[in-house]
Amino acid sequence: MTGKQQAEGIKTPHDHDVLSGRGNFVNYHPGNEHFRALVRKHKMEYVKCPKPQKGKFSKLIYEEIKARNPPGRFLKQDASTKLWYDIGEKKALDKTRQALREGAPELMKELSGDSGEEDSDEEVIARKKKPPMSSGMSNAAGGALFPGDPSGGMQNSFLGGFSSPVLSRNGMMSIGSIGMSPAG
Repeated sequence: MTGKQQAEGIKTPHDHDVLSGRGNFVNYHPGNEHFRALVRKHKMEYVKCPKPQKGKFSKLIYEEIKARNPPGRFLKQDASTKLWYDIGEKKALDKTRQALREGAPELMKELSGDSGEEDSDEEVIARKKKPPMSSGMSNAAGGALFPGDPSGGMQNSFLGGFSSPVLSRNGMMSIGSIGMSPAG
């Protein structure tokens, strides 16, 4: 990217760019999907290796994105101008390290578990990738807060359901849907 492009910002990211931010546009952007595929490809080896070697994985993924043609960039949108700007190598590596760490403790537990039979690396990762259940949560505009929410963010009125925060085994907060039977 030239200095002029950086100063002026980027109007439209290309398909190899990895976007920082939230929402469906960022989540389903082709560059972000490719980035997540690279993270999945390297995650099991990342989890298995000793701590001093973990840094090489974030650098490897960063370099794979940059080596694409055209080269991928790690971008963030300016909220006021709506233009995209390169976040730089340090923040891109931070983003990559965070993606590699997500779910790593659970993978370590499964890898070190004594269940008798060992699952393949692919089976362990696949279990971690199951989509969340519909939460019934919606935003102020009435749309679903979570991708794949078939209710469109609407509560299950047939069951009289409502959403409630749930604390999982790993201490993470999630939203669970609680259904109540109608009084007979």
